[in-house]
Amino acid sequence: MITRFFLSIMVCCLLAVCPVPGVADGAPSLTAEETKQVRLLLVDFRKPRTTDERRAKIFSKIVAMGPAAVAELKKMLDKQLAALGESAGKLTGNSAFDEEIGKLRKVMAELRSDPELTEEKIVKVGRPAFERLNLLATTQWREEQSLDEKRARLRGSLENMAALLTRLQQKDSGLGASQYLAQISELQTKIAPDPRREEIRRVFAENAKLSGKLDRSTATGLRMLNEMRVTVGLVPLIIDLKLCEAARSHSADMARLGFFAHESPVEGKKTFADRAKLAGTTGSGENIQRGARSSAGALKVWFLSPGHHKNVFGSHARQGLGASGGHWTQMFGR
Repeated sequence: MITRFFLSIMVCCLLAVCPVPGVADGAPSLTAEETKQVRLLLVDFRKPRTTDERRAKIFSKIVAMGPAAVAELKKMLDKQLAALGESAGKLTGNSAFDEEIGKLRKVMAELRSDPELTEEKIVKVGRPAFERLNLLATTQWREEQSLDEKRARLRGSLENMAALLTRLQQKDSGLGASQYLAQISELQTKIAPDPRREEIRRVFAENAKLSGKLDRSTATGLRMLNEMRVTVGLVPLIIDLKLCEAARSHSADMARLGFFAHESPVEGKKTFADRAKLAGTTGSGENIQRGARSSAGALKVWFLSPGHHKNVFGSHARQGLGASGGHWTQMFGR
């Protein structure tokens, strides 16, 4: 179906040829009779009940009127593409913002790769860098979301124009549609969706569905960890409900049996890999904490602890979280 944008473009283009124009690009002017015919066709074109097929025929008739009409149409298309190009240029984001975020993410990357990482380094270097980065990245993400919505609308406009030009190209209208299609392709590339942001949205959307199967505190902790990872420039992790069960079970064992360790005395559950396997999945790492009142509290403790810090920002693909009796277990999987 022809969209409102498509109709507005067509109406503007046809209006441009209604008055008797001067000589354009060496083409003869439209006669008064031709101008009258264009106006009558335009009235028919603008009727709400006119079908797409009928509109296509009307457009073909106007194009068939000769080079003068086509020349005026080209002027309108040039003007429209220039306007769209200007709009695209305003949707490129804040490079100064990006530069500071990039520097802070480098600081965080160097910190977690430091073989001699200490809690003191995390407190003096990591925490202030992360806090500043969190502020900037959150603001940037909100701005990018707004820009992405505008880019999506602009992409829709470009797609509609491309469909129109493709139709004209097939009809050999003399418009030179291929050059316009090339310009549109360049603009589409310029405002194409960012694959990284699209993947982040996809993971968060999938996790939101899975979170409904978990208690609120657990779901909050899983989301917070992903927000931390995205802030420092890492990919978010998919929730693995089986890892959540393995984590909850280990927390329950620690609370019930009175121990606090990664190695469990329970038969068949000695290591985190054993526990993950027993739950029907695989594990690549584990964090434990005792005493936090919430998942947010446990995450703060893990952030400041060198080994746990590296796990939080490690090369994982999945995550699980489970609590029982004041004990927290965080599990990861590749």
